[in-house]
Amino acid sequence: MPSSAKGDLRRDILAQRASLSTEVIADSSRLICASVHEQWRALFADVRQVFLFHPVAKEPDLRNLVAFFRTQGIVVALPVVHGRAMHFKTWEADDQLGSNSFNIKEPSNGKVCTVDQQTLVFTPCLALDLSGHRLGFGRGYYDRFLAAHNVISIGVCLQLFLYKSLPREEHDCPVSYLLTEDGIKPSSRA
Repeated sequence: MPSSAKGDLRRDILAQRASLSTEVIADSSRLICASVHEQWRALFADVRQVFLFHPVAKEPDLRNLVAFFRTQGIVVALPVVHGRAMHFKTWEADDQLGSNSFNIKEPSNGKVCTVDQQTLVFTPCLALDLSGHRLGFGRGYYDRFLAAHNVISIGVCLQLFLYKSLPREEHDCPVSYLLTEDGIKPSSRA
């Protein structure tokens, strides 16, 4: 499907998500975090570092998972954008967060993480489909990152925006797992 069709779908989903109340987003975020707590050991016991995201535009808020990960000795990091590249920096509880050019919070300090097969990337999605294809904001940061690294990836979105199929392009990089209020499920491509 041409990018213009993806752009139209992106605008529609953003408008739908913007119309949701902060209470709906908070309740959904709590359910999503509870799913991670419940399913973590069974699915991701070998993970040693997680790459989260700071929520924008009514994305699910995963910050309540930070303490859970830290008590298990798991390194927590957030994305940092430089031009068209993205890497992840460690994020400690007392670290200051600055805002990048997209007004997304990112660590001002922290060390750049080395990526390995024990890394789990929580990927923000406007929408997901059952095969793990995602619709993001259209800038391609996560697609480029996932294509370049052998990591476990989990797309995060509200159940309302989980589709049977989404338009996709050759450069789109699907995720391994889907995370919504209904829990964690492997994508059909996993």
